[in-house]
This record gives sequence, C-alpha cells and structure tokens, in this order.
Amino acid sequence: MKNIHATCISYNNKGILLLGKPGAGKSDLALRMIMREKARLVSDDRTEISVSKGKIYASAPKNIQGLMEVRGLGIKKFPFRKRQSLRLAVKLDGKMDRMPEKESFTLDGVEIPQVTLNPFEASVREKLMLLIGE
Repeated sequence: MKNIHATCISYNNKGILLLGKPGAGKSDLALRMIMREKARLVSDDRTEISVSKGKIYASAPKNIQGLMEVRGLGIKKFPFRKRQSLRLAVKLDGKMDRMPEKESFTLDGVEIPQVTLNPFEASVREKLMLLIGE
C-alpha cells in the first residue's frame, strides 16, 4: 500500500483520483462533485492506493475517513466510501493542451487513464462525467 498526496471521490461507483500540488483545487473539485453530482468522498488530501486482482484501489487513512478540508470553513464530515476501485486519474493544472497526448497513471504494473484538467474551469464537472462514462 502506498500513501500519496491526492483526493479521491466515487462517482457512480467509479473512482476518480485527483492529483495536484497543495492549493491546486483537489478538495474544491471534490466538494463540487459531492454537492452537485452526488459523488461520494473516498479520501481527502492523503490517499492510500494499492493493487488487487488487476485493479488499483483507493481508500483513506483511518484517522481521516469521511473528513474533508473545506477552505474557509474548516474540516467537515461527509458520507464516504471505505474503498473504491479507480477508473481515472486527473492531474489538476491551470495549463491544459487543446489536444493532449494520452497519459496514464500506473501502480505496480496496473494502468488507468490520466488526464489534465483545470479544476476551476466552468465545465470541469461535465468533462469528468464525459471521461468517466456518464
């Protein structure tokens, strides 16, 4: 098991790993998906990832399960999923290519698609839904 700096949500039982520097918008995007699209929190800020039976799984360290930092409001409690298989990794960055090359996120030889999105772009939620198959 590996502990990484990332936030993870579950949308329609499909895990989305949000990657980025501190302040990149991981928790903010997760909050918008939870509040507007009925996503579920898996982990915020620290995510434990592991491979089992050819899939990458994410979970929160026990001491932060169900907790998310909402900037300006502090730590808030949310319903959460204990463990979720990952379908997509999203690198959050304000600079995106119009026609990007295919990227992937790999752990122990298991690969999932990875994309770069601007977390504060108005259409970011819709782009996530398109990418995840909704």
